[in-house]
Amino acid sequence: MAIDLDILLQRNLVIMVWSGIVNDDQSAEALQTYATHPDARIGQDILSDMSGVETGYFDLPKRLALQASLDRVLGLGDKNRTIVYFAPTPQSQELADQYAALWDCTPSVTAHVTANEAEALALLKITAGSIAEVLDRNE
Repeated sequence: MAIDLDILLQRNLVIMVWSGIVNDDQSAEALQTYATHPDARIGQDILSDMSGVETGYFDLPKRLALQASLDRVLGLGDKNRTIVYFAPTPQSQELADQYAALWDCTPSVTAHVTANEAEALALLKITAGSIAEVLDRNE
């Protein structure tokens, strides 16, 4: 699996583009890369494009431990964050639903799962026509 990470400071947005087979180790590596990135900020919104996910494996205890270790950037603080999982296939949607559920007990995070790219962008108040366009414009 590959996870490409782009931080768009001017949009206060992180875009993660996932592809292949998702497992907990690779997901953890991507989140740790983000959490330690010099442009990571508390309250940045996250758009996870999971349209390229073929299948995935989710280990709840492992994921909870990881998430707790990254709360400095991912969940805590007084700034709200929106996380949108664009998951247009049954395989990606099942995995995204599990990830989104982890945020239910974090009041500063609102997580959404959608199979519609336009809706994913709208939830983040982005007017671009596609995720690729947002990345191309990088504005």
